[in-house]
Amino acid sequence: HLLKSSFVGNSIIESGDGIAVGGELWFTTGGDTAVHLLQNVTFEGNSATLGGGVYHHSSKNRPVFRHLTIINNTASTGGGVGQTTTGTGGTGEINLEATIIANNTATTGTDCQGTYHLNSTNNVITPTGCTLIGIGNISLDPDLRPVQSLPNGTWGATPNRTSPIVDVVSPLLIVFDQFWQTRDPGIDGDCSSLTTGADIGAIERQGCGPAN
Repeated sequence: HLLKSSFVGNSIIESGDGIAVGGELWFTTGGDTAVHLLQNVTFEGNSATLGGGVYHHSSKNRPVFRHLTIINNTASTGGGVGQTTTGTGGTGEINLEATIIANNTATTGTDCQGTYHLNSTNNVITPTGCTLIGIGNISLDPDLRPVQSLPNGTWGATPNRTSPIVDVVSPLLIVFDQFWQTRDPGIDGDCSSLTTGADIGAIERQGCGPAN
């Protein structure tokens, strides 16, 4: 599993069998049928031939992407996430839960490429070049602050108060975010007094505060 981490400004020329993330870290899967989990991770400003932020290549492995922020990455195919798999019906295909894939760049598949299963009711993806199975996609700009260094040594992008990703994930999937902050439905991140859930992505907005 890969938890509470960030990959910023990395690059890779080619991708092979496995999950290549952030241009330099690999999860070798091959015929592995285990469920690999990526949770509370930011991928920003990375580049690759396939999958600027993350590339998945397996016919059997079923990775779960939970509360990820994949933004501003570049690739020839799959600017944010690229995928090569012969799996169907969820086998070998990526499962998305409360994940942002936005503002990436590619010749084919601006933000994503391949087939993705929406396991939670809220994800943010511009589905150009990829197939989304299930409900729960928000095709809007996530309205994030610039990526900045966090006190725990990782990098992340906090949502602005007006962001469509704030307070919308319910029921709660996990207790903490990338920075070990509480994902608490009782925190009013958008000042609406109608708090219903946690935020999409790796970083949870803490309290009402300034608009941006």
